[in-house]
This record gives sequence, C-alpha cells and structure tokens, in this order.
Amino acid sequence: MKKLQDDWSHMQKEWAEGKRELEVERSHSRDLIFSRDKAVKDATDRIEASGKELADAIKTMEDTMQLNRRNQLLIDETEALKKEQQQWKSDMEELQIISLKKRKLQTEL
Repeated sequence: MKKLQDDWSHMQKEWAEGKRELEVERSHSRDLIFSRDKAVKDATDRIEASGKELADAIKTMEDTMQLNRRNQLLIDETEALKKEQQQWKSDMEELQIISLKKRKLQTEL
C-alpha cells in the first residue's frame, strides 16, 4: 500500500511538473506567434510603404517626362518662330530695296 501511495504521489508530482512545462511551452508558443504576427505586419507595412513610394516615383517620372515633352514642343515652336521672323526680316529688306529702286526709277523719269 505504501508503494502504491508513493507511486501515486510520484505520478501527481510528474503530472504537476508536466502541466507546468506545458504551460511554459504554451506561453512560449503564444510569444512566438505574437512575434511572428508582428514581424509579418511590419514587413507588410514596409512593403505597402515601398509600393506607395514607387507609385509616387513613377508619377513624378511621368510628370517629368510630360514636362520635358512640353518643353521640347516650346523649344521647337520658338525655333520655328525665329526662322519665320528671320524670313520676314529678309522679305522686308528685299521689299525696301525694291521700293528704293522703284523710287529711284520714278525720280529718274
């Protein structure tokens, strides 16, 4: 009977020790799960932030390209206007020369 009581007492101690170990492991598991979930959330947040930064960079690049195209159009238009103005000046000089020659001929007649 004493042996049975000792065995029973020993089993109760082992049961209590096993139960404590199980609680420690459960607590450890909860901590690991919490840490994992936090790491996943942090990584997801960083990925989303990077995605937003990338979208902003792409938008800025598109705007810059559009402004560059607009500037090139303005440069081309300015060059065309300069050429037109030079041609106009040349035409005006030629008309003045013709006009002067015509007056000279009229005065000679």
